[in-house]
Amino acid sequence: MWALLLVGGGAGFAGLAFVLTAIHHWLITPDRNLTLVLVPVGLVSILIGTALLVVTTAIYILGRNRIRTPSQGLSSAPGQG
Repeated sequence: MWALLLVGGGAGFAGLAFVLTAIHHWLITPDRNLTLVLVPVGLVSILIGTALLVVTTAIYILGRNRIRTPSQGLSSAPGQG
């Protein structure tokens, strides 16, 4: 789950960097075609990052009851066993 969070955050950050770089290049030299390549790559990266973060959140929310439930045979209270 931590790996999905890390990859999702990294993909979103990289996508934002691509989009901001494309905007910067377009503002400096509007006749270059680099912007046409960076914007779709950045948007796809942001979408992948968002999807991974949503999946990780869903896994956490759906699986948190299993984490909190104590195991049947393991009890730390004295006198039980």
